Amino acid sequence: MQGQQADIVIFVLGSKKGEMGSRARLWATEPPNLINVAVSRAIESLIIIGNANEWEGLGPMSEIVYQLRFKGEGVLSDLPQDE
Repeated sequence: MQGQQADIVIFVLGSKKGEMGSRARLWATEPPNLINVAVSRAIESLIIIGNANEWEGLGPMSEIVYQLRFKGEGVLSDLPQDE
């Protein structure tokens, strides 16, 4: 259901690795509307799936990754990566 609140929101951030995916990541984070809408729709839980190393430092994702890494505001988990 696009545009409505939900108890749990799953936000999947996908892009190619490194420089090849940089334009897609910038599109998703600048302006921050897309991420702000996704985050604000979660009532109880927000699950973000993506590579934190690729997304940190980009718009609002900077604060999200910071909160996960350094403030313990959620869980940051490394998954196996295909090479």
